Amino acid sequence: MLSRFRAALTAFVMLSGLLGVALPAQALTTTSVPGGGGKVMIDAHGLCRMVGSNIGDLMVPLKTADEYWRSDQSFLAKLTPGVSAIPCSYPVFLKALAPGNAHTCGLTWTNSVICWGQNNEGQLGNGTTVDSLTPVQVVGLVGNVTKIATTFNTTCALRTDRRVLCWGPSMWGGLGNGVGTNSSATSPIFSTPQLVVGITDAVAISANCAVLSAGSVKCWGRNTYGKVGSDPAVTGAAVNTPLTVAGTGVVADVSSGTNHVCVLQTNGNVRCWGDNSRGQVGNGSTVNTWVPQYLFGGATKINLFNHTSCAVRSGSAWCWGWDGQGQVGDGGAIVSTDFEWAPRQVLGLTSGVVDIQTGTRHSCAVKSDNSIYCWGAGVAGQLGDAGSSDQSSPVLASEFGTETSGLALGNTVTCVTMQAPGIGLTCTGTNDGQLGEAVAVGTSARRPVEVVFSTKLY
Repeated sequence: MLSRFRAALTAFVMLSGLLGVALPAQALTTTSVPGGGGKVMIDAHGLCRMVGSNIGDLMVPLKTADEYWRSDQSFLAKLTPGVSAIPCSYPVFLKALAPGNAHTCGLTWTNSVICWGQNNEGQLGNGTTVDSLTPVQVVGLVGNVTKIATTFNTTCALRTDRRVLCWGPSMWGGLGNGVGTNSSATSPIFSTPQLVVGITDAVAISANCAVLSAGSVKCWGRNTYGKVGSDPAVTGAAVNTPLTVAGTGVVADVSSGTNHVCVLQTNGNVRCWGDNSRGQVGNGSTVNTWVPQYLFGGATKINLFNHTSCAVRSGSAWCWGWDGQGQVGDGGAIVSTDFEWAPRQVLGLTSGVVDIQTGTRHSCAVKSDNSIYCWGAGVAGQLGDAGSSDQSSPVLASEFGTETSGLALGNTVTCVTMQAPGIGLTCTGTNDGQLGEAVAVGTSARRPVEVVFSTKLY
């Protein structure tokens, strides 16, 4: 479906629009409107404008000189010269995306952080607790960020100076800023980014851990099940400043679930620790552990969300942990209480896998040809196959096509960034605010919709 977007826009938009390069705000193409009354202009960012008597902006993308279509390709309006404007919808172009429970944060091509969606716990980072369907600028994170990470209502950012900042609820010490206990009464909400104490040389982050330049790992937050990598009987359940995790080896990357953590060592080994009640540590038991457990070698990617863990190993997809809606992808019967306590190879994805992502109840993988396969919960359309059924084995997310350049999963959403000129962030799933103004809040998009906003972002 998205390939038709490309054909409609290629003549009008330079690739630099997709990359978010700051170009002069001038028209690249103008085309006369039938009947006379203005011209359509496509500017350097692929955004539409109308100039002329009494005619304002219209929706993008442009399909013909006098027909305008919503980003889901449903017919919107036919231009009548002299009639008042229908506002343009602006796409969002991002180089990294971090969806949470009901909010999303993005890293722009100018290295700034924007967020939108639910904000009851300050998760948008703009100094308020007011929800926003349109992106807001995170305070202080403008032109100085290299990575972002989110889990449920907490988001963290890695700055260019290698400091880590987090915002949202501080309960259990989840922001690492020296504040927060196991009680909400003594754990304030921080709606602006807070420096994580004592970390000055981070090279990779998750939402509660950081990899330091020498390859060691420090974690903070809820330690009830050993997620911080220390004995809860010694350090307590709420750890509000970072602790060094022993036994990780030399680490290249880290990923965090709700109460467990996995690391990818520089030699390709995977180690995990923390809550193991659903087998998410992957060591063949359900006993919680604060000691990193060796699982396997040959890995190139890891990703955790909620109680499920996944990895790319020698070009194949592997998952373990909670499997109540088929999110492990082993093709077995879907049973709500099911879990896999050791890594299982995802059915059919035995080669060519380059990336893997997990959500609350579904998982997806990207192959070397840019095709996407998803499995698990599908009721909101998050599997990208235009269906609404749970799947215990991968299905081709054909609705996304193969023009994708990035993939991210949240609670009930699947989002991709696009290679096609003029097309930005595209998602399926339930709009809890994460899909912006593309569809009404509380409804689901079973086919991909471009996440668009009524205001220009940057």
